[in-house]
Amino acid sequence: MGPGSRRDMLDDHFGDWNWKKLVGLGATLLRKMDEAKDEHEAHTSAFEELNGALESEITVAWRAEVEHWEENPNDLYVPNPFDAKVSTITQAAVQLKLAEMEARQLQDGTDMSLHLDISPSVFIAIGIDLESEQRRFKSDIALRGAHPTDRQNTAVVRQQNTLWRKSANTHTQNAISQVEARVTSAAEKYRVAHAALSALAPVLSKVGWNVRFRSLNKKDDVRGMSAPKKGESEGRRQLSWIWLVEGVGDDKDKVVQDSLRLEWCKARARMMRWKEEIELLWEEMHQVLQFLRWHAHWWDNTVHLHTLTGTEREGVVVYAT
Repeated sequence: MGPGSRRDMLDDHFGDWNWKKLVGLGATLLRKMDEAKDEHEAHTSAFEELNGALESEITVAWRAEVEHWEENPNDLYVPNPFDAKVSTITQAAVQLKLAEMEARQLQDGTDMSLHLDISPSVFIAIGIDLESEQRRFKSDIALRGAHPTDRQNTAVVRQQNTLWRKSANTHTQNAISQVEARVTSAAEKYRVAHAALSALAPVLSKVGWNVRFRSLNKKDDVRGMSAPKKGESEGRRQLSWIWLVEGVGDDKDKVVQDSLRLEWCKARARMMRWKEEIELLWEEMHQVLQFLRWHAHWWDNTVHLHTLTGTEREGVVVYAT
């Protein structure tokens, strides 16, 4: 194929693709509009549900804060409501929280430590330190270069052996498994209670209770406040219903309250962005119709140009009709 034939073939493909895109604009915009309406409805419902589960005094203050920020987009002195207000928790603070939790469990007789001398918090701390050493080990390997000396290789092998021994002597995975076991146990306890209520509700003539206390799906429902479902993007993410029940805001912990504030702001933003998407699509549909009418008129006028003759005129007539 020569250069001229190659260019002609590319022009044909480009023209065909552009033509298909042009004639398919109606179906494409309709599909996007249907999707935007469904998402807006879903995120509006999710936001209203979260907003209703929280105290009105708190949400009124949050709304005033975020609206003030939206009205002053260029004012750097207005705090961004999407930034966390609570300082990032440190490793020492985490260890303190875990130690306090273990102290309460010892008092209540619910401690689940697998070893008398080493508690789960110690396992976790050792695991964090081990991860830091692994990262340092990877960095040392990267700094060796393409042709390391025997001394460098010896140091790396010794470091690797130390890490393997530490990994074998720690039970960090056991501590993590304990946390997961507690989550699973709590979820199973809820499912049993839910099944009991489902059986007793008809006998006791109780209706509407399952609106608040829903069936618990381990795959999608048992997840963190900011954790999305698998494959779910931030613009489509919704909170699990376990964070939307009445009383979720009763926990006065600063980290929990700040997390709820952030999720409230994000849920409101997602609702508003999908509403904005609907408005933009309506305008785009209007502009497409205007353009197509103009283009049809342009082709009609082109047909009557006196400069066109023969096959040129026939081709224009075909496009115009």
